[in-house]
Amino acid sequence: MLYKGNEVEHAREPLASGSQIQLMLFYVAQDSKWADACKFDARPSLGSPASTKCPEKKAQIHRLLKEHSSAD
Repeated sequence: MLYKGNEVEHAREPLASGSQIQLMLFYVAQDSKWADACKFDARPSLGSPASTKCPEKKAQIHRLLKEHSSAD
């Protein structure tokens, strides 16, 4: 299933029995306001450790999240 999670309300019910495996892949559209800040999760490149996240991009992500949550 593919959907735009920031545009489509979604949830999962608790699993009643048995087990389940989920693979979640997240993406940001190249032409969105999130694209620059979220590229590589604010890291300089793929595979870079979390300690290398750019503080300015992290701050930009937090600003965008705040804007998004206040728009709801």
